[in-house]
Amino acid sequence: MSVIELGQSAYYLSDRKMLVTPRASDIPGAKPTMGVVDRLFNNNSQDVVYWGVDNNFPKNIRDASYKNPIIPRAIMFHANMLAGATILPVMKDYDDNGEEIHKLVKDAAIWEYLDSRYHKRYMLESASDLYWFQNIFPEIVIAKDRKSVALVSPNEAMFCRWAAQNEKGICTELLHNANWPHADRTHKYTTPIPAIDPYAWDVEEAVREDSRNFKLAYPASYPSPGAVFYQTAFWDGIRQSKYLEFLAQIPEVKNQIMKNKIKPSFHVQLPMMHWERWFGKAWKDADHEGRRRLKESYLVALEEILSSKDNAGAAFVTEYGSSSVDQREAEKWEITQIEDKTADGTHNQDNIDGTVQLLAALALDPALIGYSSKESGTRNGGSDKVQALQSYIVTMKPFNDIILEPLRFKARFDGWTKKYPRFDFVFKYPDLEKLNPKQQPQEKAQEPPKNDK
Repeated sequence: MSVIELGQSAYYLSDRKMLVTPRASDIPGAKPTMGVVDRLFNNNSQDVVYWGVDNNFPKNIRDASYKNPIIPRAIMFHANMLAGATILPVMKDYDDNGEEIHKLVKDAAIWEYLDSRYHKRYMLESASDLYWFQNIFPEIVIAKDRKSVALVSPNEAMFCRWAAQNEKGICTELLHNANWPHADRTHKYTTPIPAIDPYAWDVEEAVREDSRNFKLAYPASYPSPGAVFYQTAFWDGIRQSKYLEFLAQIPEVKNQIMKNKIKPSFHVQLPMMHWERWFGKAWKDADHEGRRRLKESYLVALEEILSSKDNAGAAFVTEYGSSSVDQREAEKWEITQIEDKTADGTHNQDNIDGTVQLLAALALDPALIGYSSKESGTRNGGSDKVQALQSYIVTMKPFNDIILEPLRFKARFDGWTKKYPRFDFVFKYPDLEKLNPKQQPQEKAQEPPKNDK
């Protein structure tokens, strides 16, 4: 069957000589405006929209983040909360007080899909990508009879790049390749996938009637300012602000101190001319190795003076004068005592401050991952966790909606929304109050039986 698109949701089926159009009252008067990015002002190739300057942004983010122990753990928590909830098919309504009420839909076909392994895999993999990169690129796979969506399948976000926009500002293809940035559109492992425009009106019927494609990409993302093709994760500010780099340096410094047993107490600065003045002819006649041995013997003796318990409190005297040429102060010794940062906890405080900033950027209450600090005032007790979870779940709804977009496409395509008025999906979490021991009724201790004798 040949399908010819005549205009906005108007199609001509040539084999059947049938014109398909919606009611005029339902047709939007115009298409949504799309921003077109001029290729002259970016690093994109003619065929591929780069993700980052080097087209390697996702991998760079992943590599930098795995140097920090908190970021992968925090993203796993976000993803588990999103993918771990039970998704219920319901018919929505509202009571007289405006409270949302749900009537569970007990349709065997719907429940079979929600319980399927491919749906659960879509939820988990897409939830992870959504929090890592704020973009997901799942595939809608149409059944052979084009009457239903067979499955929604996840695509690894790191493997996805947009093909160049057309003149209308629409990316009509997604390019899938596991070898970015060392690939292009012509690479043997690049798979072009036709893309659904989620802003298009009545897109489900357009897909149904297009017999050419049985697999289409359905992009979904949480918007970030000015981003056209790829959104920037909300937590990336911790990397751009250098806090991530700062936090990575603290364990490196501590590791070097422990590894090399370095714990300097003094910094001694000697004039460069000191060696020749002290050793005289022996210094002038010595080669490089000989001078090294002279320095070493001298420094051993100096260390004994500065560190020996027998010399505790003793005076250390050096002489310096002024230049006979310009009367300026001549070079002299300087001995500076170094504070022990590992003993006074300075590095620990730096680490705490950086960690608090990191958790704030990750939009994660420290109590949710068991982090507590007396210095920062954070706690991780049972009631704190429950309150933090309750607040967290309320703020999750926009991310719930993003991961449900392709599933809602299937609901409309498969006719579930027509069969069940106000059909939708909702997330159900366990009763959090049951997790709070303070809210549980306490059983009264039984009194021992009385002895009547």
